[in-house]
Amino acid sequence: MSGAIEIKPGMNVKVRQVIGRREGDWVKDVQGQVVEIRSEPNHSWFAHGKDDQFWIRRIVLRKPDGELSTLTLDSRSEIQVL
Repeated sequence: MSGAIEIKPGMNVKVRQVIGRREGDWVKDVQGQVVEIRSEPNHSWFAHGKDDQFWIRRIVLRKPDGELSTLTLDSRSEIQVL
């Protein structure tokens, strides 16, 4: 994830996600306007993080066609401000 720039609602961004697979990495780019960015607990019983929860970062984007996409961010996610 990008750490240098604070992402805020209203910003236009491109999020690149990389999913490692045996056949090779799968890369997907999603562009849109940030609606919301939040942390949520995943309610995992085995996680030992803040408040005994494993916290997940999520970003909600409104694509140019109006579709809302919710993406889960991880250490391989890249966010570029457009």
